Amino acid sequence: MEHFVVVNEDTIDTLVVYLLDRSGSMADCLPQTISGFNEYIGSVRAGAKGNIRVTLKTFASAGFLSTGPITVSNAGDIQTIFDMVKLEDVPALSEANYVPNGGTPLYDAIGDTIAATDFQLSRLAVRPNVFFVVQTDGGENSSTKYLKSAINTLISARSEAGWTFVYLGANQDSWSETQGLGFSQGNVRNYNVGNSQAMFAGLGSSTAMYATASSAARIAGQNYGSKSVFEDAGITQEALLGEEEKTA
Repeated sequence: MEHFVVVNEDTIDTLVVYLLDRSGSMADCLPQTISGFNEYIGSVRAGAKGNIRVTLKTFASAGFLSTGPITVSNAGDIQTIFDMVKLEDVPALSEANYVPNGGTPLYDAIGDTIAATDFQLSRLAVRPNVFFVVQTDGGENSSTKYLKSAINTLISARSEAGWTFVYLGANQDSWSETQGLGFSQGNVRNYNVGNSQAMFAGLGSSTAMYATASSAARIAGQNYGSKSVFEDAGITQEALLGEEEKTA
């Protein structure tokens, strides 16, 4: 069930929407994901300027049902961990609120989260710049509501409106996975689950720089979006992969 928050102020510069894979395979990197996300929030706090709100949603299919020789996934399950919380008040991710299980309804998660974000923004007098992050360790395998083409339409339209979309894929070819989804290739990166800390550190620096630029743009009465958030912050693909991949 989604929980919406009414924000009674129009001075938000940046809304970070973080969509985190909660499928069963993420259990293999549970400690790294929890500690890394919390460190990510800490680095954004330390480096970013402006009024920043954060939403964290996690997604998975509700599990798998065995029907004789066939196994099918249940409907997607998106959990809102917190919604439009001030950066300084963001609670910690923990094993109590992040329990991996099920499949990866990536398209449904993106589509439903865009819709929920649209609803939240409609309640604000002045809309903030949106920094929308998708983190997953696997490709789409269980969506029932959205097709790939529909997600492309949604992301392309929001990007034209100034949103910035970032995709982080673990141990995969993220560029292939995002072909046809509408992500700017400059905002798509691979990362190594064995060195998640490097990815979260790079993402934290990129988010902080984005939020600072977003705040400056808002002061000037402008929107702000980026098609190269990592390059803008001087973060290379090698840095996100970490030392293990650089020396492999």
